[in-house]
Amino acid sequence: PKTGKRLPSFACVYKFTSMIMSSGKNDWFVYKVENQGMVQSIDLYNKGKAFYESLSQTPITTVADEDDRL
Repeated sequence: PKTGKRLPSFACVYKFTSMIMSSGKNDWFVYKVENQGMVQSIDLYNKGKAFYESLSQTPITTVADEDDRL
């Protein structure tokens, strides 16, 4: 925007896709994230904001399985 302020991430629409990468005998997936521009409605903006706020208020804990530990 012309104000020079940074927009919150939920003010934009993003396209997430996965791509396969290969090297020798190994294959793996990587993510590709593309900014698709600004949201086009206040309703979508408000839904994104509510989702963001619900995530930021919930503590996140993770537990690695024995198989996942190095």
